[in-house]
Parts: sequence; C-alpha cells; structure tokens
Amino acid sequence: LQIIPFGLIVFAMNKYTATALAIGATSILISHMIQVCRNRYNQGRISSLSDYIKSYPARRRMRQVIQSLVPLWKSKYDTFDRQASQIKFTKSDVIVFAPPKSGTTWVTHICHQIRTHGAEITFNDQDDVVPWIERLGTLYLDGTTFNDNPNADHIAEPRVFKSHLTWEERPAGCYKEIWIFRDIVDMMISVSHFLPSLWGIELPLNEEEMCSFLLDSGDVQSALISLADAWLHRNDDNVLLLFYENMLKDH
Repeated sequence: LQIIPFGLIVFAMNKYTATALAIGATSILISHMIQVCRNRYNQGRISSLSDYIKSYPARRRMRQVIQSLVPLWKSKYDTFDRQASQIKFTKSDVIVFAPPKSGTTWVTHICHQIRTHGAEITFNDQDDVVPWIERLGTLYLDGTTFNDNPNADHIAEPRVFKSHLTWEERPAGCYKEIWIFRDIVDMMISVSHFLPSLWGIELPLNEEEMCSFLLDSGDVQSALISLADAWLHRNDDNVLLLFYENMLKDH
C-alpha cells in the first residue's frame, strides 16, 4: 500500500521534470534564435524580424534551388583559387569584377568592343570571348571556349575576364581591375526578375522575398564590403572604379 503513493509521487516528479526540461530547452532555443536575429540585424542581413519569419519558406525554397544547381557549378579545379591559378595572368589582362546584376555583361562587352575596334559580333555566348573565372572547369560552362582551356588565346588583346568574386576573393596576380557597383536595392530587384528565367525556378520569389534571401545569404553584405575595399584603392594605377548609375547617365 505504501508503494502505490510513492510510485505516483515519482511519476509526478518525472512528469514535472520532463515538462521543466522541455520548457528550459525551448527557452534556450528561443534565446538563441533571438540572439541570431539580433546579430543578423546588426550586420544588415535582416530588415525586420517579421519579414525574416514571413519570408522563411521562400528563402528555404531558394536554397533548395541553389542546392540543385551545385553539381553544375562544381569545378574540376575545386576552388576559386585553383580555378584562377589555371590562368597565367599578365600585366595587360583585365578582370571585370561586379556583384550580380550590376553591369558585368555591359562592361565586359564594352571591353570586348574596344579591343576588337567595334568588329562584328560572331559569338553566340559571351563566355566564348570573356571567361568567367569562378565557373571554369564546370558543367555550367561546358562547351564554351575557355572552360577546359583557361589559357586559350583570346580573340584580341588585351585578354578580358569576368568575375563575381569579392575583393577579398579576387585572384592573386598582376592585372588590371575594373570594379562596378550598383545601388544595392536596384541590384536586388534586378536579381529577383532575372534569376527565375535563368535558373528555371518554378515558383519564383517576389521582390520582397528575394531581397530577404539576398540579405540573409550575405550577398548584400559582401557587395558592400567589396565596395568599401575597392573605394580605398580607387586611385591605384591598375584599378578603375565605376558606378552603374553614372554609366547610365553617360550612355
């Protein structure tokens, strides 16, 4: 008879302990999430907590799309450093650096027209005349001129390359650098309109969702840090710093 009440007490205590542990674990998780959100907000990677929560399904969907494309982007050279190391850069080489949707194609085409003296366009894909450094050796550029031969002769001199690498990621070597930057909001909106057709996204993110994704992924932060870095070197002999909006005015 004395065992029954004792058993009930133990059961009650175990139940209470389990509940307390669950509440404690939940509190720790919530505190961690709040701290993560606070850090991301301070880094400029969240516009607001409500937006961050609301856009979670869209960001998750975007990450799944990117994950499906990773095999196409995987290079036989493994890393950006090794991809770039396949190229023997010279002082006359030009690399056009820019965050996505900030004028990369525009400026590389200008460079190509200058070096060919405005010759008639005979290529179907710009990657056949201007190699994309961080996509060399991938299925993504399979069939293009430089994919398997990064040091192949260019159609004219100087050699021109393009890249979306950041200032810190840019390849080692002696070459000329053109950096292009665009109003960050316009860049994000342009990405939201461009990627669905390029990547065949079945359920595209709207402008607000794409902005949330680009903030959270660190792409915006990386672009702004590169801008700050490039600005410090704007007077270097081998650096040309351009702004998309200024180019539009002079077009």
